[in-house]
Amino acid sequence: MEIECLHDLSWSIENCATSVRSGLFPQPVRGRAPGDRRLLGNGLRDPLSMLSRRLSLAAAYWLVASIRNKLLADSTYQVRIRADDVVKGSVPPVALEDLHIEPDRSTEAQALAQRAPVGRAVPLFVWIIGVMGAPLVWQFVREQVRQYWYGGVLIDARTTPVTITNDLRIPGDMVLIIEASGRSTRYRSSDLSAEIIESALKR
Repeated sequence: MEIECLHDLSWSIENCATSVRSGLFPQPVRGRAPGDRRLLGNGLRDPLSMLSRRLSLAAAYWLVASIRNKLLADSTYQVRIRADDVVKGSVPPVALEDLHIEPDRSTEAQALAQRAPVGRAVPLFVWIIGVMGAPLVWQFVREQVRQYWYGGVLIDARTTPVTITNDLRIPGDMVLIIEASGRSTRYRSSDLSAEIIESALKR
C-alpha cells in the first residue's frame, strides 16, 4: 500500500512539475486578475511570479527525490528482472532512472508473450538490470504474481545478478525462490513478504 501511494504521489508531483514548468498553472500576480498576462510594462515577467514558479518547481523535485530514495532503501542488491510493459509501468519512472533497460528477444520471452490474454496488445518484454532496494524488487514481484497467465515467478539467486522472471513451469500465484546454495522454497503469493524477498536477495 505504501509503495502504491508513493507511485500515485510521484506521478502527481511529476505532472505538477511539468505543468508549472510549462506555465499551465500560472501564479496570480498581486493586484492583477488571475487571467491577466503576467508581463510588466517593460515586457519583463513579474519577479514575484517567477520566484513563486521556481519555488514550486524546486519543492516538486525535492519530493520526487525523497520518493526515489524511499524506494531504493538503505540496502541494495544487483538484480535483473524480466518484465512486460505493465510490470515496468507499475513503479514510478524516477525509480528506473539509474537502471539499465534492454529488450528481451529470447525464445522464453516469446513464449510468455503468447500466453497474454486474448484481446490484449502483444506484450513487449524487457530486462530491467541494476542496483535495487528490496521495496522496489518487492513491487516488481507483486505485479509479476498478478499476471498469472505468465505462470508463477522464479527468483534465482544462483545467478549474478539475481534473476527474477515469470516462468511457465511454475503454477500461477506461486513464487519459487532458489537460494545461492541451491535450496529452493515455494511460496503462495499471500504468504510472500518484502522480508522474504530481501532474505533471498542477500544470497
